[in-house]
This record gives sequence, structure tokens and C-alpha cells, in this order.
Amino acid sequence: MIKIFSFFSLLIVIMTTVGCSQNNEPATGYIDTPVLGEWHSPVLAVEGWVFDPELIASVELILNGEVIAVGATGLSRNDVAAVFPDVPQAASSGFKFEVDLSQKLTGTDVLRVESIDIKKGRTLLGQFKRTENKKTNWGRLLENHQDINEDPFYLAVATSGLSSGAIEEMISTYDKFDSGTIRLGLRIPILYMRATKGAKQDWIFDPDFDTNTLGSNGRKINDDSLNNIIQLSKKHQIPLMITLNGGVWADASGTEPKWDLNDYLEEDINNSQWTSRGEVPADNHLSGLPGSASSPELARSLSLNIYADQVRKYKERNLKSAVSIIKKFATENPDLFIGVSLDPDVYINPFFEGKEWFDYNPLTIRQFRQWVSGTGPYAKEKQLFKWKYEPSLTLQEVNQKSGSNYSKWDEVEAPVPGEMFWRDDWFVVWKQFRRHLVHMHYEDLSRWTFEAGIPALKIFTSQGFSANSGQIMPFPIHIRSPGKNYDTAGVSMEGAKPEHGHLGAIIYGGTAKNTVRMEGKYDFLSQVQSFDLDWAVPEFNLANINEPDITPDYGVAYEAFQQLLNSNVRLISPMAWNGSNGFYAGKPGFVSYTAWRNTPQEKAFIDFGIARQGLSRYSKLWPFGFDNHRSTGGWKGINSNIETIPSKLLVTSKADNSAIQSGLFFLNRADQYELVLKTENIDHTLNLQVELNNETKNSTSNISAELVAVEKGVYRLTIPKSKLPENPVKMTLQFVGHKKVILDHIALISTKDK
Repeated sequence: MIKIFSFFSLLIVIMTTVGCSQNNEPATGYIDTPVLGEWHSPVLAVEGWVFDPELIASVELILNGEVIAVGATGLSRNDVAAVFPDVPQAASSGFKFEVDLSQKLTGTDVLRVESIDIKKGRTLLGQFKRTENKKTNWGRLLENHQDINEDPFYLAVATSGLSSGAIEEMISTYDKFDSGTIRLGLRIPILYMRATKGAKQDWIFDPDFDTNTLGSNGRKINDDSLNNIIQLSKKHQIPLMITLNGGVWADASGTEPKWDLNDYLEEDINNSQWTSRGEVPADNHLSGLPGSASSPELARSLSLNIYADQVRKYKERNLKSAVSIIKKFATENPDLFIGVSLDPDVYINPFFEGKEWFDYNPLTIRQFRQWVSGTGPYAKEKQLFKWKYEPSLTLQEVNQKSGSNYSKWDEVEAPVPGEMFWRDDWFVVWKQFRRHLVHMHYEDLSRWTFEAGIPALKIFTSQGFSANSGQIMPFPIHIRSPGKNYDTAGVSMEGAKPEHGHLGAIIYGGTAKNTVRMEGKYDFLSQVQSFDLDWAVPEFNLANINEPDITPDYGVAYEAFQQLLNSNVRLISPMAWNGSNGFYAGKPGFVSYTAWRNTPQEKAFIDFGIARQGLSRYSKLWPFGFDNHRSTGGWKGINSNIETIPSKLLVTSKADNSAIQSGLFFLNRADQYELVLKTENIDHTLNLQVELNNETKNSTSNISAELVAVEKGVYRLTIPKSKLPENPVKMTLQFVGHKKVILDHIALISTKDK
């Protein structure tokens, strides 16, 4: 007889009558422990019973083909004797093992229990395949803190042109983790400057745009209509994130001025960005650029200057028209509305890669003069006063920086890049002004959205932050960051955080992995949080855009999500549900940076989603790996050695105490935190010393406590608000009296003080 039990974190196959040889009858037996789902630990107890017509000589525990232990046998089992009264051996058929496998596990481990009779015949009693996904009942630990569901994290999968059938498939794929604190959603783009009623009706935004409409190039004008995606959200009760895209990518699939307001406005060069030679290239001047559309048209862009009145009028009108409909949906269906993200990649055109520099539109140069001099809209009590260049420059100072001899402000020109332009003081000021223009555009977009009724908490920018390589300098953090040795397109982290909304970071490759070089002391995720603890990732993939054939593996994905999900992030929107499918990796046409489904990064996210069920987005979780992946989670030993074993962290010390320290993290919105640790080798009182440290301000809080397990191996310590230092924070844990600690996970859980 074969009994098969399955659980998502353990597969146990128990064979009670498997023959050994033709001349030797098999033993009869059963494994009582571990029961279903309990082999989560390298410290393992195995108990059961077995009897054999040839009499039992021994019971062996075999790990990956190697005998690692011989169990104690002949133990009393009156319960077995009661079931088998005619079998003399039944009353003493018990066996037991207690083993520590922490030094022997490889991550893809198979454990067998075999009995050996006196004739050396073997019977397989049980086989355990360790395929762990960690799932903790956080709700039970935090039953008095229902507030954790108030502001969930969203996986808002990016898609377009989605059918009801595809939505149902998505829901069924992610129902493993969809819960009160971590939720599935959709992110769908609405092209508010392209989905219009056309030139005859002054390009009014059309929420019911016919998505079957074809352009002059035979492509669809637009894949999604606003009212249709709202209906799909309500029908399937799936939350919706709407990308309101009226920027450079919105008209990239083809020039269609009959429908597209951007294309119409770009016909007037006074509305467009100019090169330093006073030229405005055609939109299709460049070809073969990577993007979501084949050969996107990106050579011509609208100017961001404040004097582009026609552009600003139309953009505000159409954006507010779309937002008014979204507001109604959000008011009537608050649980289905995630938020809006605005104009992905607001740039001063970078697509010529340094061969041409923009924006030398005369109106932009006029604004540049006023910005540095504190005049015009930057004068005191004017609308842009607080964003003027500080301190304002005199004409004499401009001449000193530029090496010119201007006699009046109207003569001042924007500089053009020369050799070593990043060291040219005047050109650096020009580059800072371009960052200011991008910042002001996101300020405008977010303010218009806010004025139309969307709360600031639900408004996000969508700025791309590219990983740099080789001799390329890190991208600017601040508007006034130093010059860089490439065209940064006006991008800065500061410029992506508006007053009426939150920072949204488009991240691929090295930036998504948090390995991108930065200009300051913080890594990317820490720097983002220093600007905005309620930030979002409105577009994401771990693959590098310049390496479309390479798919990131599970280990890379694990480490990325470990950091991202501990960064207070509001949502992550992976590219893309209807992009390339991971099944076809390596095949012609596969593009890794649009691949999400059936990829290692999707698998890693699902594992984290399961592990974090019940945890708020403000909470931190270090699971030290899933299944066969090993991770320190950024922790290091303090006068102790740390070693990664599958799904665990082993801490050892020659001294009486062992200690570890976390990497940098940021706390958010808590009256208090609950520190929860699960250990594998401690089941009695845990003497714990906790130090929370802000290295920047050299402030430290200390807590010492003797903790009693709230569950087997699980310890909890409340950290009151008075003990929480200012951000950023590092945490040190000292295990007093323990030279060896095996940690299954550490969690720092945001709660409210009841």
C-alpha cells in the first residue's frame, strides 16, 4: 500500500509494504512524525514504528543517498500492538531519530527512512522531499492589530488589451497570496492625449474610444478604453492602477494627428523641443529603439517650458477629463482603486544619445534666463518663486560662469556641450535647469490630477532611473546635483517627487536589483525612501533592457524582492502579463525585459507573497531563503560567524553570546513594532538584547528582555515608539548565552498601539 500526502511546503511519500527482494517479505511500518508540513527545519525528529517477519536489525536515516543516522529501535508501542495483536514484535516496534542536518543540506534534499531486517533486506518506510515555501500565520500573532489591512501592498501586473479570460487566469495564478495585506491588481495605460474624439471635436478625451480603430500604419491607435477597463475591474473585482500616459511613449506607436493631440501639437515646432542647432527632427527620425512598441517614434517631443500655452491647455483639459471619470469609479469602488501613475519617462529628449542635445526652444531659453535671475514667474510672490535658482545670479556672475560678455539678459544663451562639458560651470547650471523643467512638469501633472479629485496618496509619478555602466557617472539625485558626463535627460530623483503625489520609479536591470551605482552614500532603495516612504514602482523588470536574451534567475529575483518588499513600497507593477512568456526563453522573438509570466522572478515573488501574507507593507521580513536558495538577507555577524543553509541562517560564536546586525532599513507609520523571531534550536527562554541605531545621527536605543516562546521556537518582543530612532536604522540582535542559533526568519512588524 502507498499513501501520498501533499502540502505546498512538503511532499511526504510513505510506503508501508514495499518489497525488498523476491525471497524476503517487506516490513510493515509507518512514520508518525514529521507530520504533514512540518519539515521546515534542519533540526529534525523522526518517529514511527516498523515490524518485519525476518525481525528488524536497524532503521536508517538516509540523506541524499548517504546513511547519516541509525535510529533507536525496540521502543514500546502499545498502540501498534492493539492494532496488530497477532504480531509479537508490534509491542516493541517503535523507532526514533533526532538529527541536526544544518551542515548537510544542499537545498534539493531527499530524506529516506529505511528498515533493515536480519537478512539485510530493506524496506522504504518513507521519503521526504524538502521543497519549502515559508508560510507563517501572522494573523494569529497579530490578532489585535487589524489595522495592518488598511493600506495593502499591490502587485499591479502591467497589461494592455486584456480579455476577461486572461483576467480570470491571472486571478487563479496569484490567489496563493492575494490577501488583506498583499493584493493582486492590474495596471493598464490610458492614452489621454491619443484616445480622443478626433480633430473634428477638438481632440476631446474619449473614455469609450473604439479600440479597433486602425491608424495609417495599420496598427491599432489604442488598445484600451477607460470605461471598458473600469467595467472589467468591477466585473472581476480586481483592483485597478491606471497609468495616465500623455507623454513621449503615448504617441510612439505611430504619427496620427487625426486622433493624437501630441502628434497634432508637435506639428508646430514652437511646441516642440529643439536641438542646439535650432532643429526639430521628425518623430520617425530614429528607428530600432527598444520599447513596448516596435520601432517607437521618439525623435520629436513636446517642450516642457511654461510658455507652451497650447500644450499646457490641452494637456490639463484631457488629463482632468480622464481623472473625473476615475474619481467617480474610485468613490463608488474604493477597494478597487489602487491609484494613478502619470506620464512614464518625462524627459528632455535623450534618444539621440549625446549626438543631439535638447531643449533649445527659444521659449525654454527665456524661462532659463528667468530661473537663474529670479525674474518673471520666479519673482517674489509669483507661482514659481520657491523653485527659482538659489542664490539668483547677476548678469556679471553669468558672464563669469559662461566666459561671455553679455550686456543684457535678453542676450544670454543656453550653453551647448563642449569637451568635458560636465566640468563646465555654466553648462552644469543649464543641466540643472533641465532637471527643474522635468520636476515642474510632474508638479503640474500631479497638481491637475489632485485638483480633479484624486487624493495625493493615490498619485504617482513614473520616472525612469537607468543603471549606469563603465565610466558613466551615477544619475543625479537632486536638481542641483553636480554635472554628469552624459545626457541625463533632465532626470533626478528629487524631480520625481511632487508636492501633490508620490515618487514612482520605473526600474529595470541593475536599478531593480538595487546594484546601480549612486552618487551618494545610500543605495538606490535607501535613497528613494529618504525622499518618499510611500513610493511605488509603476514599471518593473529585473532583466536589462540592453540584454533582451538574458532572463534573471531565481537567486537574483529572490535578493531583489527581499530588498524591495522591505522598502515600504506601495506597489510593484511587473512587465508584463501579455509580454513574452518565460516558457519561450531562448526562442526567437523572446524579450526578457517584457517577460514576467512563468519566469524565475514571478516564482520568487509568489514565494515572498505567500511568506508575507498578513504582513503590512511597512513590515520587514528576512526569511533567509526559500526552497534551495540561501540568503543572509543583508545581515552580518558581530563577533560571530554566519553561514547560510537552505532557508535558514546559522549563527555561531566562540564566545558565550552570538550576535548579528541588519543592513540599513527605514521605518514607516508605526506606533510600535513587533520583533518576531523563529529559531530552530531554541525552545526555552531566549535572552535577547536589541540595539536600534541611527548611524547618521549617532543615536541608539537598547532593549533587553527574557522572552518566552509564544509558539514552538517563536519569540516576540514589542518595541515601543519611544525606542524607535529616526531613519535610517540598523538593528543588532544579541543572543545572550547562545553560541549557536539557527534562525528560520526574522520579522519586524508595524502595528498600532492598542
